[in-house]
Amino acid sequence: MIDVDPESLAVFLEEADELIADFEQCLLLLETLPDDREVINRAFRAAHTIKGGAGMLALNPLAAFTHELETLLDELRDKQLLCTQAIIEAMLASSDIIKAHLDLIRDGRSEKTSGQDAVLGRIWKVRAEGDMPPEAPPAPSAVVLAPGLQAVCVASTPTPVFQPMVSVTPVPAEAPAALEASAPAAEGHRNEAGSASIRVSIEKVDQLVNLVGELSITQAMIGELVQDYSPGKLLTLQESVAQLERHCRDLQQRVLNIRMVPVKGVFERFNRVVRDVAAQAGKQVSLEIHGEETELDKTVVEKIADPLTHLVRNAVDHGLEPTEARLSAGKPAKGLLKLSAYQKGANIFIEVQDDGRGLDRARILQKGRERGLVPEGREPTDDQVWDLIFQPGFSTAEKVTNLSGRGVGMDVVRRNIDDLQGKVSITTAAGQGTTFRIQLPLTLAMMDGLVVRVGKQVFLLPMVAVISSFRPTAKQLGRVDSTEVVEVRGVYVPVVRLYEVLALKQRVTEPTNAIIVVIDDGSRTFGLMVDELMGQLQVVVKSLEANYGRVKGVAGATILGDGQVALILDAPSLLGLTRDRGGHFTAAPGPLVIPNLERA
Repeated sequence: MIDVDPESLAVFLEEADELIADFEQCLLLLETLPDDREVINRAFRAAHTIKGGAGMLALNPLAAFTHELETLLDELRDKQLLCTQAIIEAMLASSDIIKAHLDLIRDGRSEKTSGQDAVLGRIWKVRAEGDMPPEAPPAPSAVVLAPGLQAVCVASTPTPVFQPMVSVTPVPAEAPAALEASAPAAEGHRNEAGSASIRVSIEKVDQLVNLVGELSITQAMIGELVQDYSPGKLLTLQESVAQLERHCRDLQQRVLNIRMVPVKGVFERFNRVVRDVAAQAGKQVSLEIHGEETELDKTVVEKIADPLTHLVRNAVDHGLEPTEARLSAGKPAKGLLKLSAYQKGANIFIEVQDDGRGLDRARILQKGRERGLVPEGREPTDDQVWDLIFQPGFSTAEKVTNLSGRGVGMDVVRRNIDDLQGKVSITTAAGQGTTFRIQLPLTLAMMDGLVVRVGKQVFLLPMVAVISSFRPTAKQLGRVDSTEVVEVRGVYVPVVRLYEVLALKQRVTEPTNAIIVVIDDGSRTFGLMVDELMGQLQVVVKSLEANYGRVKGVAGATILGDGQVALILDAPSLLGLTRDRGGHFTAAPGPLVIPNLERA
């Protein structure tokens, strides 16, 4: 067990995570710039700092391993070794060992990891081979020359060939197994709650300090006015209270800004992911990153890494064609993968875009029918077909490989993004590529919510999911089989009676006397029936799971201005709740286009 001050250990682990990420970026740069001294020095400093921190905390197994890596980097710095591809591969394997050590340390253990000895052997091997004298040049062949001409033999030695960053050449069929063995399994696990600390610029801290000072002054002014109040001071008191409100709003915004961090840290790790997956798939891939300085709530950044990893791996393995197929289609041999982030309004958008083959609509639909997800005779819309790939266990792969085929991954993407109160949508074109677009709130700490009432209960709906609201007429209502529907802009969508989902007794039961709130979760559109709209609020989100327990259909809770607790509904899961309760309808992805509508 590790006997170290927990606060010091937490600081070391956070710094080590950043250093190892930067170290891997350096190694990938060295594949294209093997002689760049600054990159080598940067990699050396990262390894040296990790070793030093581990030594100070008496994490001796990690310190000892990193010392060997540091020695290799030192020889590269001193030009005793030439930066070859074999050396880079050995250092990438060392990076995996260091990450495995960090995971063990998080579990409270400091010991040698599995696979460590093999990687040490690789380090010693490339150092020894680098010290060997170069092979003698081949003897010149005998040449018969005309009189008066002199034979000149120029011996050339082969030079290492380096591929562009995250670009790989096809590997033999047996390579995936070998590669799966250069990556040791982590024996520990990462803390799902994320890092317990966050780095904040001194500028943001100064702004907070100044604002707290302004609040103190305003509070003192109000205190004096209240203590010695007279009707003639009412206007001054009102002005002071308004100023206090402005300061509170500013303080709220400043505190939220402290939680905002660039997505760069998450994006940069995908250079390594793309490199490794492309190697196993035998493809050439170029990764472009845009908008890495876009800021997002730290909690969201930590939770988006896993679904993004699935999307990136899926794009390389499924989306991009093999080299031969791309060349025959008139495309460049190297596939292009773009990872982008940008802000639009109160939301952040992250896109994973490839220039590959695009989604195969016919094949996805066929698999959906085979699994009973799409009834025979029904022709779904494109969005409904694309939504099938997010179903658990759904896969169109012909065989299971190390990368895919088990139908695990895309359902995780949908579930994790739903947990973040976000949406995911797909745009694709045959032969041109596919774009997965993720829409996320800027922060999970606050949200804009639509306040609705059902009976005596008050609820909030995230505004990001609300399209519109209206009071329906009898002509807009209908039913197909057991499905209650309402017409929204020429398209019929299912109706969810919120009082039935939540088993509330006092409510409005006639739809023409109620309000329909149109909800869109990115793949499904439906109408939520409530009694009344009470306005729009920006509220502080409290975790219901942390304070009570996980409740299906509820994303959290908040406290309203009158002290009443209001539940924040998880709009996308309301359809699932209705299905689980055996309610009016069987929900289908996307808006329903219904023939032979029976009017209510």
